[in-house]
Amino acid sequence: MLVEYKSGPGSISSSTIKEQFIERDLFNANSLDQIQWSMEGTEMNKEKLVSWLMDNKDSIENLKYDRIKSFFPNDNFTYRFISKFNDESFYNSIFK
Repeated sequence: MLVEYKSGPGSISSSTIKEQFIERDLFNANSLDQIQWSMEGTEMNKEKLVSWLMDNKDSIENLKYDRIKSFFPNDNFTYRFISKFNDESFYNSIFK
């Protein structure tokens, strides 16, 4: 179990997510069940996390597809690929 304790405002930032969550925890864990962050008074929320993950998407991409996919074994990536073609602009950009 990879456990991280954070306390107080400012204790979690975009660089914290990059260095400690993406580059350390996601790199070393075999499943998301092995990662736990205990936070008290950090003002951390889902929207901030998503924003910081977007800020650090290059680090996530460095994990490689197979590594990321291993965290979501029941996620059907093929279905998500196929469903992109429901977007008319996506479809029209290829099939003219």
